[in-house]
Amino acid sequence: MSEAAFSSLLAAPARQTRLFGQITYLTGDTLSFTPARALAFSCAQGVSDGRLLGAAAAASCRLTLDNTGGFFTNARTIYGAQVRVLLAMGEQTAPLAVFTVTDVSRAEGDPRLTLSGMDALGTAFDAPFQDDFSYPLTLGQLAVKIADQAGFSLSVDFPNAAVSIAAAPEWGEISLRQALSHT
Repeated sequence: MSEAAFSSLLAAPARQTRLFGQITYLTGDTLSFTPARALAFSCAQGVSDGRLLGAAAAASCRLTLDNTGGFFTNARTIYGAQVRVLLAMGEQTAPLAVFTVTDVSRAEGDPRLTLSGMDALGTAFDAPFQDDFSYPLTLGQLAVKIADQAGFSLSVDFPNAAVSIAAAPEWGEISLRQALSHT
């Protein structure tokens, strides 16, 4: 379904939506959750380091699940798991978010389990940036190399991507996310 078509469905005066998705544990095991188990979901985008100009935004997400009987946690470690959340309306579905679990909360005796985390830009790009590149490079080439260090493929199409950098900047000790923010 196209983004425009899904947006028009969401804008309809009467609609019934439901959440579902999948958790991929660090072991590689996967477990799906149904609308009956998905109790609440929220996701917000922003920057964590307070810089606005040139900042690389990331999404932080919270998903509350019905964990009755330890359905999601029995004999499994949920920290570091990847959660994929989808929205369904009728037979149409659309991806909402993918995030890595960095926090798990639940109250004693309460079957609700809340998973919190950040998308890949907020987690994979936290690694230290290593500038071992040969210069000159364009801003676009530099962005591709930074994404590659984080294990991502990036196609470049942004203003000033063709601007050339003659020599390596004095980066200091920064994360991949901060380096990407500079491009």
